Amino acid sequence: MDVSPDAARDYVHIEDVLPVLLAIAERGRRPLYNVASGANVSNADLFKLLFRLTGWQLVATRLSSGEEAPTIDVSAILEDFDLRPKFLHDRLPAMMRRKPTLGAA
Repeated sequence: MDVSPDAARDYVHIEDVLPVLLAIAERGRRPLYNVASGANVSNADLFKLLFRLTGWQLVATRLSSGEEAPTIDVSAILEDFDLRPKFLHDRLPAMMRRKPTLGAA
């Protein structure tokens, strides 16, 4: 894939986003909330996880950028609503069981 192995993103599932958005709408008292998992996942780690779950061999073809992605602070949603989105490695196995092949309808 045309990506760097060390590029990282914060992945959050819609099933974790919706309760947070509802809580913010109903009880939010801060001017800003970060809605995220609070954990970055590098492409290299994502590819390893996908290989373990599916056998798919994905390869990052870009050189490492050397830049580290900032971690998103989600402490406000934990403190104000006692909500903590699940991490990708906790969500992905069930997601892959529901959608086992690429491009399937």
